Amino acid sequence: VPEWNYKTKQLLQNQCRIVPMQSLAQPIAASDQNLFQVSRKLKRQFQALTPKHEVVHHQADGDDVELDELVRFTADRKHGLVDGSRLYRSTKKQQRDLSCLLLADLSRSTESHINNDQRVIDVIKDALILFGDALDACRDPFEIDGFYSLRKDPIRFYTLKSFDESYG
Repeated sequence: VPEWNYKTKQLLQNQCRIVPMQSLAQPIAASDQNLFQVSRKLKRQFQALTPKHEVVHHQADGDDVELDELVRFTADRKHGLVDGSRLYRSTKKQQRDLSCLLLADLSRSTESHINNDQRVIDVIKDALILFGDALDACRDPFEIDGFYSLRKDPIRFYTLKSFDESYG
């Protein structure tokens, strides 16, 4: 694939080879208590973003008859004031058109330590878990991918969780 050279501001053809890889199914390792608490808090916050059902009133047809409108319609019809009836209400699920893809750097440089207790890759792993937990809670489609290479050739591209795969 081509690669953009930011120094020369040119698109260089045939610079990198990307090899798609499929990750093996692995259980998520047990996280520490702090990560679990953060995950629970994020899930609650993201569940609030889940599309809700909305009641739409004054419809020509729908799921339920609106009693107030029926009474008003009956009285109006008796007095000859009927101009068309909107006696129903319907329930519609609010829609959100959102999907997310998270691309994680899994290269060897992420094995370096942040401090005595954690490596960069550990923080990335925790972020991927929290990201997955949060988006799964609000039922938005998402994908998690990762990549690494030892130069430009080849770049290994892993699909850790695809859009059509359930999270867990």
